[in-house]
Amino acid sequence: METTVAEFEKAVGYEAAAFDLALTESQIQRLTDYYALVMKWNARLHLIAPCSPKEFATRHVLESLLLLKHLPLNASIVDVGSGRASRRFPVYWRATTSLPR
Repeated sequence: METTVAEFEKAVGYEAAAFDLALTESQIQRLTDYYALVMKWNARLHLIAPCSPKEFATRHVLESLLLLKHLPLNASIVDVGSGRASRRFPVYWRATTSLPR
């Protein structure tokens, strides 16, 4: 039986194509590390509502990454009311990684 972290890693890698995203193994690993960190603290801090690893991959990560194709590098944006940072995450991630355009 797969762990939730392994399920997330598999889902984000597989579902990325449906979002027209080409993620490298390194990017998938960094996203998987992010998922593991959120899951570690979620019970205490209530960062996201309970969901499956696949739902987290699609709703909290891949849908957010769609925005990056439309942002120029070093773009400044304002986030108003997206919740507890899960939707802002791709913007912070953009500062340290690059996605194919």
